Amino acid sequence: MPGSSLWLVPPPTHPLHAVLTTLITRTLPARFPLETSSSPAVAPHFFAPHVTLTSEIAPALYDGYNGGPQAWLREWREAYGPHLSLMYGDVPITDETLKEVTRVVQEAGVVLSEETPGGTDAGGRWDGWDGGVIWLVPTDKPIAEWKPIATRQL
Repeated sequence: MPGSSLWLVPPPTHPLHAVLTTLITRTLPARFPLETSSSPAVAPHFFAPHVTLTSEIAPALYDGYNGGPQAWLREWREAYGPHLSLMYGDVPITDETLKEVTRVVQEAGVVLSEETPGGTDAGGRWDGWDGGVIWLVPTDKPIAEWKPIATRQL
């Protein structure tokens, strides 16, 4: 993935931070070892829990964008949507595996749809958080080197 990405990282004190960290570092790698690593000989990739707000921010963007910032925003809006990453790997995910990952994530208490917008439901399941930190991460580097080069507290 060329360039950098903007991530929204949940507050460390929010329950979803712990739930997502456990899913990323233990639950999903244990259940899906091939899908969570770049090859069978490579250990799973661990990274901070986050929602990717945008990606492929070219370093040249810092020097200006051809057509100006509004053109960049227009192009970005049409090309990319935010998402929550739970694992990275080079192995294609089958529909069956995707359904199983969905089940495991929901069992952990994460709401994956608009079932309960606005925080938590009576069952203690979470669909989002308020606040957090925006990270600028050079995601054109190997995953082990994904560290923020700039942050902004919300």
